[in-house]
Amino acid sequence: MHTFTCDLVIAYYKENLSWMKEFEDKSFRKIYIYTKGKDPHPPIQQNIEIIKLDNIGRCDHTYMYHIVHNYDTLADVTVFCTGSIGNLPHKNDTLRIIIPKVFETKTSAFRVRHEPDYTTKYNGFKVNSWRSSNKNNQENISRNVAFPATVRPFEKWYDKFFKGIHTEYVAYGGVFAVSKAHIHHRKLESYKELLDEFPQHSNPEVGHYFERVWLTIFHPIPKECLYLENAHVPPPKKHSGGYTRKIKRRNLRRRRNTR
Repeated sequence: MHTFTCDLVIAYYKENLSWMKEFEDKSFRKIYIYTKGKDPHPPIQQNIEIIKLDNIGRCDHTYMYHIVHNYDTLADVTVFCTGSIGNLPHKNDTLRIIIPKVFETKTSAFRVRHEPDYTTKYNGFKVNSWRSSNKNNQENISRNVAFPATVRPFEKWYDKFFKGIHTEYVAYGGVFAVSKAHIHHRKLESYKELLDEFPQHSNPEVGHYFERVWLTIFHPIPKECLYLENAHVPPPKKHSGGYTRKIKRRNLRRRRNTR
């Protein structure tokens, strides 16, 4: 009988990884931490592999790198996320939704936004400059200038690689889980071509293009693997005793008021 396997891939720069402790009860086959900055110090002891990469391409490059270099040995499902999970609530919420879904369903899980006008929404879309939403990762002003994509704007780049593929859903934020079967919808040579789109630069425009096409890259993804942002909320964070801090404070006030 086949035993389900799941890997966790973390694109790391210099963030606090204490958030990993929330998921230490999950039986990941392996946790890959790709660092493009400091040496990470993970707070949990599991089967962790730390891999150093040049500081190029941000998280999207990391994900594509992992797929290309592990294409034939992928876990049944791979969870991709950024090291900034702990500092960015929207990313944290997404991860806390998709990881339980992965271990429950044993397949891909994407938290998505329904955008039926997706194919026209980004007509003319370009990124000339960008600054990380995580304050700890913000660089000096000169590093905020985005390196232009080989083909721009977005719709021309999209047509070069994905012409004829239509999707009404987008998974923003660079946090998702995808099965080996869905990754294998596309051949290794195609992933190598996409990986080559990243220049030797830490702030490439094409990274913003990739954020908007992960579902397209793995197309087709069944609808049952998609979880709408406004319809799925994460479970409360658990601390000692299984209660959130908010619930603990509320119960303490109630006890005081009844004395």
